[in-house]
Amino acid sequence: MFLNVFLIHTNHQLHQVSKAVDYFKIHSGTIIIVNFRDNQEKSVIKQFAEERNYKVINIDSWVFKDLFMYPFKHREFFKELYQIKNRSKDINLFVSQYLNDSTLIANNILKPEVFYLMDEGTASILYSGIREKNNEGKLKILVKSMIYGKLLSFPKSLTYFTKYNLKISKNTDAVIKYKEVKVNNRIVKTEEHQVYYLGSILVEMGFVEKLNYLAFLNDILQIYSNKEIYYIPHRAECSLKLRDIEELGYILKKIHVPFEMWFEAQKSIPSELASHYYATVLGNLVDLFQNLPKITAFDSPKLKSSQGNDIAHKIYLNLKDKDCITFIEL
Repeated sequence: MFLNVFLIHTNHQLHQVSKAVDYFKIHSGTIIIVNFRDNQEKSVIKQFAEERNYKVINIDSWVFKDLFMYPFKHREFFKELYQIKNRSKDINLFVSQYLNDSTLIANNILKPEVFYLMDEGTASILYSGIREKNNEGKLKILVKSMIYGKLLSFPKSLTYFTKYNLKISKNTDAVIKYKEVKVNNRIVKTEEHQVYYLGSILVEMGFVEKLNYLAFLNDILQIYSNKEIYYIPHRAECSLKLRDIEELGYILKKIHVPFEMWFEAQKSIPSELASHYYATVLGNLVDLFQNLPKITAFDSPKLKSSQGNDIAHKIYLNLKDKDCITFIEL
């Protein structure tokens, strides 16, 4: 019997799990979700799996430095993977993160028949570029392999399960494109005096300098000077940076579930949603919901970076295809 293993690091990846299960018509009894336990809303994953009769394996997450202080964490993961492999030699592996250690370890131990890379925001666009350029950091992986005592390896071939228009030239890879189904979300009231700015981790990822990002946000404040402007932090944004953003004049509004999930439940919404011009969430909102406020995507020279501009442009082109988004160059 084929087993279908999903590696889940965040709750919003459950959306891609559902899309894959529906698309491939996967039987619930063949599904194993490996959930990393640092997830803030792990109860959501538990409920999701129980309602569908999926098996869940909870694993303590780790970072590379934990190999020396908490080696039991990755060893537990090794043990669970070997137990899965002993159940079946025929395995499909679904992941949303491509370059992290847990994905490479799972690929090596499970040796999947098909390695599926699901959408994690627009990361699939980034990863497709990395694979085509063979720029995966092979020396770094070799060093990690020696420390783990297990040869880590990238998949020789992978299948992108994506909603984006990916153009790939690597002949070992393939693309399966799925479509979103719009929800008829019922909106009762629009708060005309409110604007929500959806935050990002451009600074944390090293694409934009913090001072430049803050200057860009200050420009946004001037545009909406006659309105209450709320900043919705990304789950991985630095707390010190958020304090600086609050000092600029933004009202912080922390939402502890994916914004798309939160938005679907709302009956009262702001008059406008805004973010930078290649923010994944803007495209997601257009794809998922029939009823939306005004959506604005901003570009600025202050967001330009020597890193990742080619990737950013590809993301922008995907977003540019969407209806209902207003693009503004500052």
